[in-house]
Amino acid sequence: MDFLKPAQERYSVRSFSDKAVEQEKIDLILKAAQLAPTAVNYQPQKIYQCTDH
Repeated sequence: MDFLKPAQERYSVRSFSDKAVEQEKIDLILKAAQLAPTAVNYQPQKIYQCTDH
């Protein structure tokens, strides 16, 4: 993947909608977080998922 394209297309979000995020998307994000490398192979990590129903 070319880094420059995503870097040029980035933007900030200053407001959020009330629409719930689909569980499939949450699962994909959590999986990516689990697979992401840790600094200096520092394995312990905590991932929190907060939902408001």
